[in-house]
Amino acid sequence: MLSEDCRPSNEGRSAADAPLLQVSELATPLEKPAMGLWCKLLILSVVLNATLAVLLAFICLLPDPKYWQHGNSLDLRLYSPAYENVEDVPRVFKMAFLEDKSPYQGWPNDEKDQLWQDMYSKGMAIRIDEGSASRLINRTEHAPVAGMEDDYVVGLDVFHQLHCLNLLRQSIYPRRYNSSIVRQDGSIDFLAWAHLGKPKSRAFKPDKLIRKKLFLVHSFLANLSGLVDHCIEALRESLTCSVDVSVVPYRWHPDTKIAEPDIRSVHMCRNFTKIRDWAFDRFVPMTSKRMHVEGGLVVDYSDVGKNPEAVLAKNLADPEDWNKTVHDL
Repeated sequence: MLSEDCRPSNEGRSAADAPLLQVSELATPLEKPAMGLWCKLLILSVVLNATLAVLLAFICLLPDPKYWQHGNSLDLRLYSPAYENVEDVPRVFKMAFLEDKSPYQGWPNDEKDQLWQDMYSKGMAIRIDEGSASRLINRTEHAPVAGMEDDYVVGLDVFHQLHCLNLLRQSIYPRRYNSSIVRQDGSIDFLAWAHLGKPKSRAFKPDKLIRKKLFLVHSFLANLSGLVDHCIEALRESLTCSVDVSVVPYRWHPDTKIAEPDIRSVHMCRNFTKIRDWAFDRFVPMTSKRMHVEGGLVVDYSDVGKNPEAVLAKNLADPEDWNKTVHDL
């Protein structure tokens, strides 16, 4: 209890201050702390709700649940209809020389040619449904084949890369694959170098449909720079895009006193067989690049005007500035 001397005096206060004094004196000391607590709770609620909203938006923007399964992989941020078959598997690479070689290596023969063809021959033209096509970041066309008009046609780049790699392999053996670019006089055949003509192989002869498809896929890619040149660049871009960061350790060999990189290291790979089987089951047997789906029907423009590829080949048959010879190789 405060003594009378310690209590505040009302002397000197006017009658106008009386209502204020009454309100002030009736206020309890707990009201101000209570108001501060509610403000803090309100701010905390706003922050938590904002954080939750951002998290939900992030999850909704992810294109595919496999994003979580395969880590922060850049290519999985772009939709591919093949995602459902992506399976990570560990694989130990071969040294690829001496006794540690794969069946794809060595001097070419019919069996090896078939092995290479079996890796990609039906993977560069596959059909997908409208739902999958609508999710692609790049628009594609309807499959120009009777009975498949409602589907869409795409390719998977892995098969294009394998096609390019096989072309480079074949270029080492020009006589077997009839791929020589050198004329009898020693000059370089520009069209053969640019690979704008139909490839001829005396060794491996796939069925007519596959031969047509292979020609359709690669015949126009070369343009002025040459198909081999195109393939080298395509593989360079792919390698620097995927950027395999698997570690290659070094081994010290006590007998020879030398340290060598050990290529036989473990890599985390995608199950190629699973992806290939999925793609081959959806093969689109395209026989002409001049066929187009219009109004739900396949329209053939093969007889309309001149073939653009034939016109291009004719125009490029003898470039004025082309003077390469065998001595330039």
